[in-house]
Amino acid sequence: MSYNGYDINGQRFHTKDVNKSTQNSGVSIEATTICRASAKDTSRVVDVVAYYGVIKEIILLDYYQFQLPIFKCYWENAGHRVKFEDGFTLVNLYQSQNQYVREPFTLESQAKQVFYSREIDSPSCTLC
Repeated sequence: MSYNGYDINGQRFHTKDVNKSTQNSGVSIEATTICRASAKDTSRVVDVVAYYGVIKEIILLDYYQFQLPIFKCYWENAGHRVKFEDGFTLVNLYQSQNQYVREPFTLESQAKQVFYSREIDSPSCTLC
């Protein structure tokens, strides 16, 4: 089953397509991953990376004995199109969505709710 909105643990999440005055479609997760310092670097390091995104779809998996909500999202990570300035996290969500199309899902228990606002002179979104 697919939903446009869902209440989970006292928080209300909506998909990006819902026209609401509130902005409840933003999420972030922290994932452990293998990283490299550059494309030429052959050594790898395990690190925690923050990913920021918006919910494209809320899916409720029904296993009859229990239900599991998952979020299908558009993602960016701190290494790409994310910068930190003056206590704010700046995220450009709409520049390129090709990078994480193979891994769009997260469990609702892993997602933290974030709120985005558009900068006046830029197509980027600022994470508040």
